[in-house]
Amino acid sequence: MTIQINGANGLTFPDTSSQAVAGYTPVRPQSGGVIQTVQATASTQTVTNSGSMVNTALTASITPKFSTSKILISVCTNLYGGTGGQLAALGLNRNSTLVWYPNVDSGGKYYMNSTGAWTPASFVYLDSPATTSSTTYTVQVAAYTAGGSAVNQGGNGISVIILQEIAA
Repeated sequence: MTIQINGANGLTFPDTSSQAVAGYTPVRPQSGGVIQTVQATASTQTVTNSGSMVNTALTASITPKFSTSKILISVCTNLYGGTGGQLAALGLNRNSTLVWYPNVDSGGKYYMNSTGAWTPASFVYLDSPATTSSTTYTVQVAAYTAGGSAVNQGGNGISVIILQEIAA
């Protein structure tokens, strides 16, 4: 490795991010260690009468440093089912693919029981995206019963999504 001393720029080192340096082995984080953390918030309500998942404003992106890393997603929001006893559902979308949803009944519907009142709704999911490309996670919401509206993140506070890259 060559160190350069320049009167105008001081001490500089060559950019080695794309090349190997003889005798140097990069230090990888210990398995289970947190490599990076990203947090995003939202306070915009998402209202739907649809039984299909729709995207909310609660979204965050992370670019994993290693393709073997896991991404730990933590979500804290509020959920509201209609006053007529309707149920509301949350889900998690990774780059346009639904990767997590709660309970499934015999009709294939996913739901969290939140009827007629704002209910805190939180979940944690460990994902394995197997990429070093930017990955976007978006919380989704659906109405479980026909005519029921499901509303999340709004009305009663700010919702949070936290993404943590975990070393394999």
